[in-house]
Amino acid sequence: MMSSRIAGVLVVLCFALLPCCVGAQSDKASQAAEPQQVVQNEGVVSSKNTADKQESAKAKELAEAKKPAEDKEPAEDKEPSELDLQKEELEKLKTEHDLLVQRQKNTLVEGELEQQRIASQAALRKAQEEEKLVEVQVEVARLEAEAALRKAKHEEKLAAIQAEAAQLGAEAALRKAKQEEELAAFQAEVARLETETTLRKAKQEKEIGELQAKVEQQSAARKLDELKVIEEIAELKAEADRLSAQNAIQQEKHRMAMAEATLAKSELAAEVEKLKGQLGVRDAQDELGDRVLEDIDYLTDPVIDGTLYVSDRRIQLNGPIISGTADYVAERIHYFNNKSKELPIFVVIDYCPGGSVMQGYRIVKAIESSPAPVYVVVKSFAASMAAVITTLADYSYAYPNAIILHHQMSGGMYGNLTQQAEQLENAKEWARRLSEPVSKKMDITPEKFVELMYENNSDGDWEEFANKAKELKWVNEIVHEIREAGVRKRPQGDAPQPIFFFWQDEEVDSDGQRFVRLPKLQPFDHYFIYDPDRYYR
Repeated sequence: MMSSRIAGVLVVLCFALLPCCVGAQSDKASQAAEPQQVVQNEGVVSSKNTADKQESAKAKELAEAKKPAEDKEPAEDKEPSELDLQKEELEKLKTEHDLLVQRQKNTLVEGELEQQRIASQAALRKAQEEEKLVEVQVEVARLEAEAALRKAKHEEKLAAIQAEAAQLGAEAALRKAKQEEELAAFQAEVARLETETTLRKAKQEKEIGELQAKVEQQSAARKLDELKVIEEIAELKAEADRLSAQNAIQQEKHRMAMAEATLAKSELAAEVEKLKGQLGVRDAQDELGDRVLEDIDYLTDPVIDGTLYVSDRRIQLNGPIISGTADYVAERIHYFNNKSKELPIFVVIDYCPGGSVMQGYRIVKAIESSPAPVYVVVKSFAASMAAVITTLADYSYAYPNAIILHHQMSGGMYGNLTQQAEQLENAKEWARRLSEPVSKKMDITPEKFVELMYENNSDGDWEEFANKAKELKWVNEIVHEIREAGVRKRPQGDAPQPIFFFWQDEEVDSDGQRFVRLPKLQPFDHYFIYDPDRYYR
């Protein structure tokens, strides 16, 4: 019994001392862990492993200690004493106490390790919080600076607003005083107007009374006037009836007069139409007298007994040959050929000084290629290109006193020397192409032709009357009479006045000589024109 009590006391003492030991070791461990957290983590782990090993060794020893006692019990037949039992119980309690102490140590080590981990996390959080605190402090300082700046700006704006408010207040007070003054004046004006209104109202009431009396008086007068008007209307109506009757009589008279006028007008119109008819007959008779009604006698051989009969298949070639002249002549040659390829066509030259070699050459080719015979007729003068056209025609006729003139081609040059040389060569080629056919018809060389020009005239302008020109083969036949059978209507118009081709006015040069300007020729063209007094320039 006593041993049981001793064992109980020991157990109580062990449990009583255990918290103190644990607390002391915990304080010591926490004090040592604060400066050496990282280093002791490894030691704590190592201590934990060592404590586990020791606990295992003690448990093993306790098992071995129990085993001999169990082994001895069967060997001894005698009953163990109370002291032995208490010893065994004490050993058992001691072993359990050692195990419990070891577990508590292990728990303490684990607690220390956890405390170190928590302390590390706490230190890390503290550092992070301190860093955040520094950032917050910087931000707070920035915000305080901004707030101070805004406060200064607000105070400045507030001072400006207060100054403006003071000014507005002063202005408002001034306006209020002015408005009160104006209000007093307005109230005085209202009082005056009310007084005037009262006086005016009384005056108007008096006037209304007078007007009403006047209206009543005028109403009575109006009724009297209405009676008079009714009487006058009756009189006017009677007068209107009388005038209406008179008007009807007048209308009837007017109708009869209009009928008589219409009849007279019809008679006059008939007389006018009769006169117009007579005039129309007279005009027709005059027009008939101005025309030849007989049909033209188209002759395939237009020369009869020395007389040349020119039909209306006639083309006039007068004045200088310029751009467009070839079209004028060639188109008419084509037209007359399209109508008849047997009847002759007549190119009549009254006076032609020549002109463009290009245009003249086209006329020569149109005459040569015409299926119908083309008769070139010279009445007065054909020079230069016109003389070439006359000479090269298969059928050419002239009055005996008509003049035909041949000379060398002339013209001006421009540009640099090379260009002038080129133009000269071109001019020589044109001269050759035109003079060779003429000299060939004359049975002489071109050189002889030029030589004879200057033998007959110092200027080289060789002109001959048509009878002499026939001997030189410049014209084929001489006729003493030319009948214009194609003239079928009386010629109209006044006698011709001096006009100049191209509708140009004459000019006067510095020497007092009159002249007109020729138009510019196309490239590679030359003027082949007789101009002894330099009238054409």
